[in-house]
Amino acid sequence: MRETLLKMEPLAGREQSEGDAEWKPPEALEHLAHIAGADAVTELLDAFRTDMVERLTKLRHAVTKGDGATMRIEVHSIKGSAAQMGAAKLAARCRELEIEYGRNEWTLQASEVETLQGLFDEASMAMARHRFAGISGPDETAV
Repeated sequence: MRETLLKMEPLAGREQSEGDAEWKPPEALEHLAHIAGADAVTELLDAFRTDMVERLTKLRHAVTKGDGATMRIEVHSIKGSAAQMGAAKLAARCRELEIEYGRNEWTLQASEVETLQGLFDEASMAMARHRFAGISGPDETAV
């Protein structure tokens, strides 16, 4: 049943799951880059990375305290943000955790948080390397 649930409702950017190291922005980010400029997307990616650092820290503390409710909330939040930003491996692992634990008591191990950290680091480095080639920003003459 777990395998069936994992196949349902593909996440945004799931097709990238085999290669976040070669990150390609989701269509929404590409569109934003074309209308608002590459700097706007860079700011959004920076905000994502900052938010993920905070969420992973909260998750670590929740694991240390055995706070299952906070674990569930943080994993769900990380999953959503990662999916929106094209960090497919990170989103997929969070989704697997949600399926595994469901509404049961969450008892993540510190090693699982480190796995999420590694997936985040991989996606973050790939995002930092990406260049929005040929995009200069909004067309100011159209205003």
